[in-house]
Amino acid sequence: MHTLRKGFFLLTVSFVFLISFTLPGVALGESDTVCVHGHSARVEDENLLNFFKPKYYGWGLDFDLYPGQSTWVHFSIPVHGSLNRALVIAINFKTGSSDAIVDRIDIWSAGNKVTQFDVPNTWGYQNLVLPLGTISDPIEVESLGISVRVKAGYKTQMSHNFKFYKACAGYTSVSTD
Repeated sequence: MHTLRKGFFLLTVSFVFLISFTLPGVALGESDTVCVHGHSARVEDENLLNFFKPKYYGWGLDFDLYPGQSTWVHFSIPVHGSLNRALVIAINFKTGSSDAIVDRIDIWSAGNKVTQFDVPNTWGYQNLVLPLGTISDPIEVESLGISVRVKAGYKTQMSHNFKFYKACAGYTSVSTD
């Protein structure tokens, strides 16, 4: 679980070097990584879940989809103060088999879709880290929502279980003035 945090630390250090040596006129302000626990996520359509409701544990969110169904899992990542320029998001999850996949991730700022990532047939244990912007052109957000589309195939003998452990966003208060 500490691998993701180390990755963000290395990413932050890389940003400092990038700014210091290659982008004169860009001043690095504060930066921070904000994570929420998997049990803070919400499943959009609980009627599509086997056993009809997700299970919330100390370690995260756990649910099973009926075969052939898909729904969304939504995370709300806090934005605070001047740290409202998003550079990267990360999601840590596990699926029960190759017949239980994540295939798309949408990023929202309030009611506006900022971007979409197609991650076809992503299954198993994953630490996805996806770039949102660059240090000289970060994505400014009012609030940050991460929506993850989950799908179950039609193979009834395979697991359609999903476990979400955490979702994170890397923010900066970079100024290009």
